[in-house]
Amino acid sequence: MYIMSNIGIRRAAEAIRDILAAGASAITARSYRTALGYWAAWYRGLYAREPTLPVAEPVVLQFIVDHLPRVDADGAVHWEMPTALDAALVAAGAKAALGAWKRSTVEHRLSVLASVHRLKDLPSPSDSSQVRQLLRSARRAAAQRGKTPAKKAALTRDPLEAMLAICGEDLEGVRDRALLLFGFASGGRRRSEIAGARLEQLQRLGPEAWAFQLGRSKTEQAGPTAASAGGKPLVGRAAAALEAWIAASGLVQIEL
Repeated sequence: MYIMSNIGIRRAAEAIRDILAAGASAITARSYRTALGYWAAWYRGLYAREPTLPVAEPVVLQFIVDHLPRVDADGAVHWEMPTALDAALVAAGAKAALGAWKRSTVEHRLSVLASVHRLKDLPSPSDSSQVRQLLRSARRAAAQRGKTPAKKAALTRDPLEAMLAICGEDLEGVRDRALLLFGFASGGRRRSEIAGARLEQLQRLGPEAWAFQLGRSKTEQAGPTAASAGGKPLVGRAAAALEAWIAASGLVQIEL
């Protein structure tokens, strides 16, 4: 029987504080908290004790084979996670569903573990030659099975126009139209960047012309670089929709 506990999750709190102090976004911190919580739950379930840092290399190797699928000579898919532990993790809410993970999920968990070790000035077991070799072999095996990383397609003009067409003239529709055009015109913003945009990041350049200063983004964690410091221009329909939303919402007084 596998016993689940929240002790390991609480042990990860110090690492989470370090990550936040290092300047990670709230989304990144939440992702790390989830990953570390799962590490603690899996470790306690398998080894019946609390995880400590540094994590030993054999533990990381076991984590990989417990979560990555492998195909035998007969084409059957296997992974090494004990069935009872898998069920216990799902029942505890630490794991969404029974079965193996995608390679990208396993690599994310390993990346989080490596980050925590670096923050603690400890050698990361994820950097060992055996771990790297095992991951390379897993990538090749996945490629041979036709399992390649899926990339989200960027929003193009036709689906954008289709979404704009259903935006009404009420306050919600005016807002949605502004957000869609803002995200598209400012260089294809991520959802989190659009949701986190603030009025103080906008600078009026003229009639129906604005500049949006992105600030810190996923690719510019330390803030804008010299190349991006001038801001993203918003003109034409995007600027008009933005002005309509600001005026309708009463956020600021527009001076045209």
